[in-house]
Amino acid sequence: MKTVVVNKAGRKFANLTDRLEALAGVATPLVEAVTEMALPDTVVITTKILGAPVVTAEISPHATRRNLDLARSAARTSSVRYVDRARDSAALVIDAHGLDAFNQVWGRRDLVPLRAETSTADAWPRRLQSAFA
Repeated sequence: MKTVVVNKAGRKFANLTDRLEALAGVATPLVEAVTEMALPDTVVITTKILGAPVVTAEISPHATRRNLDLARSAARTSSVRYVDRARDSAALVIDAHGLDAFNQVWGRRDLVPLRAETSTADAWPRRLQSAFA
């Protein structure tokens, strides 16, 4: 027979774990609401799309040497503006129609943004109003 010794710290940890699990149903919606209010729009939309917050304004610590070189290039500023507009467009579509509607883009060519719609964040979402109506 195996003897298990649980010290005082172990009992406290188990008690804390039980309490956290009990609070999880209440705490999760609260944490999500506070997170949306406290985090920049960039993090909120990447969380909706990717399932986890992703900061797009800085270079990933895991970036390859090539990506680091590109990040330091003069062309980075215009690329960042382009990505920001694309992210903002996606956010407008998701906020207006939901993630399920946004995900239809991957399977329908008629929903993909046109080149002319990439100059402003609201051009593509305006066209999608009728597609999702």
